[in-house]
Amino acid sequence: MRKPYIIGVCGGTASGKTYFLERLQAQLRAEEATFISLDNYYRPKEEQPLDENNIPNFDTPGSINWQELEDTLDRLDKGETVRLKKYTFNNPLAPEEWIDLKPSPVWVIEGLFSMQQEQVRKRFDISLFMDTEEHLKIFRRIERDYAERGYDLKDVTYRYLHHAIPAYKEYVQPFRALAHVVIPNNVDIAPVVDLWAIFIRDKAKLSH
Repeated sequence: MRKPYIIGVCGGTASGKTYFLERLQAQLRAEEATFISLDNYYRPKEEQPLDENNIPNFDTPGSINWQELEDTLDRLDKGETVRLKKYTFNNPLAPEEWIDLKPSPVWVIEGLFSMQQEQVRKRFDISLFMDTEEHLKIFRRIERDYAERGYDLKDVTYRYLHHAIPAYKEYVQPFRALAHVVIPNNVDIAPVVDLWAIFIRDKAKLSH
């Protein structure tokens, strides 16, 4: 099996990484691209590191099961299909959902710490960094965590100030300078995502 072309997508919390991934996925067939979100490799809540107030901190590289991700990538390399449970962010009301990752000519790997981890970053043929103004990220995170994940406003605010911002400064922002492409995401970026869909489709055709 030919080596896949791998695109890495990085950026701060609520910077638009998931939107980027989902809009691409809606336009591309499974045989053209494989979409891998680091969200699905979060460790269980009881395994998460605790902050000084004994609050689980999901905004550190230690929150991710990197070995499980490496196993997934290795199996895809061998031409295997990987089945994994979709992470529901500890929302007990979310229905259980499973994802089948199938080998394809192009992989898109998206995640907060995707560039911070050298063993993942070295796989990338090209890396993208979603660059979003701070005030937009906090409003998007409040809306997402409150509406979709059932976190109350006090909890969301605490985690953003004590976890997300320090994590971004230490583990994410320094890799902006290493990204091949920086995508400002302060307005509607749908046309930009659509161009990347064309790029991926062309890469997939070249592999055949």
